[in-house]
Amino acid sequence: MHAEAGNGQYEMALGYTACTYAADNLIFMHEVVRAIANKHGLLATFLPKYTLDDIGSGSHVHLSLWQNGQNVFQASDASS
Repeated sequence: MHAEAGNGQYEMALGYTACTYAADNLIFMHEVVRAIANKHGLLATFLPKYTLDDIGSGSHVHLSLWQNGQNVFQASDASS
């Protein structure tokens, strides 16, 4: 976990794993963060925030797809 640019904005970096485990890990992380926040009288949400006076945010996922040790998303001419 580390702070992002907006007020009250944090990023939770979960490690790479198979899609089914990643989905479970994401839900588990949400539930843990909500429970800890609730224990301290706070409310944790993962809703997108749009504001004109601060940086917006929203839940998002970075994808990486590999097959036989090769990055499937990489351009065929290796330009990316």
